[in-house]
Amino acid sequence: IDDVASLPTSQKYPVMLPAACKEGYFISPSSSDYDRSSMGETVVRVGGKGALASWSPTSVGEAAGQHYLQEGFYDAFNHGVHELGPATYLGKLNLYQNAEGDHRELIDTYVLFGDPALQIPMVHQHWAFMPLAVKGY
Repeated sequence: IDDVASLPTSQKYPVMLPAACKEGYFISPSSSDYDRSSMGETVVRVGGKGALASWSPTSVGEAAGQHYLQEGFYDAFNHGVHELGPATYLGKLNLYQNAEGDHRELIDTYVLFGDPALQIPMVHQHWAFMPLAVKGY
């Protein structure tokens, strides 16, 4: 966290989707002599660098459950969603509908640091089909 301030300034900022335990653990209060902010908080709060948002786990979780969250998040953009908040909701919905048992606690574990109304600009690629003919086969 101490190195975030040394990041170079940028014109483009990421939206972070960390799959690391307690990356967004925000419930420990800071004191005047020690900053206990989470990585998710820190990268969003730093000015002119860092991230636009971070959808962060506040506790521990297994990769299998995190897979469902991120799969649903990214798939939302394939279905016309352009806002960050609804994409995180659809990630949690995907987890709820497809994961079993212990993974569902991640629904309450993940929080969004940043603006849920953030519009994500999308560039849609149109792929052209060009048949390939190879001589000699």
